[in-house]
Amino acid sequence: MSSDLPGEQLPALAGPDGQPTIYANSGLRTVTGTRIDAPAYESWYSGQAELLASIESPVLTCAYPQMEQWLKAMNGLDPQLRISQPQAADWPITQVIPRVMPAKKGLPFELPEGNYWIDYGTVSSSMRHLPEREWTNSITAQFPDPNKVTLGFIGQHALSRLIWRQRFSLWSHPFFEQFRLGGMVVPDFSAWLNDPKPQALVGMRMSQQFAELGAERGYLMIPTLAWQNNEMLARTCDLLGSLYPRVNTLYLYLNSMGVDRVPWVYSRLQDIQDHLAPLPFRYIISGVESAWGIHALREVLPRSNFHLAVGAPWMQARLGFGSDQDRALIFRRSVARVESLSRGEGTPSMPERPEDPWATVLASL
Repeated sequence: MSSDLPGEQLPALAGPDGQPTIYANSGLRTVTGTRIDAPAYESWYSGQAELLASIESPVLTCAYPQMEQWLKAMNGLDPQLRISQPQAADWPITQVIPRVMPAKKGLPFELPEGNYWIDYGTVSSSMRHLPEREWTNSITAQFPDPNKVTLGFIGQHALSRLIWRQRFSLWSHPFFEQFRLGGMVVPDFSAWLNDPKPQALVGMRMSQQFAELGAERGYLMIPTLAWQNNEMLARTCDLLGSLYPRVNTLYLYLNSMGVDRVPWVYSRLQDIQDHLAPLPFRYIISGVESAWGIHALREVLPRSNFHLAVGAPWMQARLGFGSDQDRALIFRRSVARVESLSRGEGTPSMPERPEDPWATVLASL
């Protein structure tokens, strides 16, 4: 499951008593994960051997000097999740959840009533500190109902490292406090398809502990499901079965990077059909916005127990010509189109499904 870290050798690691730890001569010390953009990450790792073996490492690896203590604090890698959510009847969610980018001067047009999604990276891109600009502490006030705005982290894996480092203190930060009732989607701390299994398990446990920390501080937390393969999803489903009805809403991260979209979507939908469709949860889903993708999603979730977090309505409205009223109309029409597709209206042209979608995805890495 591991591979040698290229370049300079890692320095010897010692425990609190000054003696070598179990990782001193172990291949596990070099488990960092192979990324989709392998050459770029290999170059980074090869030049950061000393950093990876220090307490300042931005990437948690098996070379981390306090790995044993850290695993003890995490209560191991067995799945566990002590959170609760309001009953679904007391927490209505619109079929479509547009992803919107707020700005200091406010939104360019009036939004209709409904649920909305803000991605953390559209507000702050700093890798060093949490949002500091005053206007960001009241961005939910730009929406029709501030308590229906959810904070997410789509495609922001680098920023999630900052969030993890601030996991004990961020809950009292005014930026995050405005999402206490609207909800915070748990960041995915291990989003790479070809991470070694130990690295993936570490990421899953980090997400679970982050959700627990937020719930303890009174936040509505929405667990994220992002899985490497069928086996990892099955492992997560064993945990999910024990959560309902205390937890009723999950977020499915179906976005992709660096892979062919068609086999990717088909492979994810097959996993959903095999493991998630029989469960009683409702799912907030991102990464499926095409007409054919939504049609295929309805086939695997025939109870329509899904809600789509989509970016197209906002982007189309922002790029549209005309007045603010014209852009508002473009936005509403785009949302209505996604709603129509979610209800099963229309029959889009479907791309050919590969015989083995997952094998096709892996071959493209």
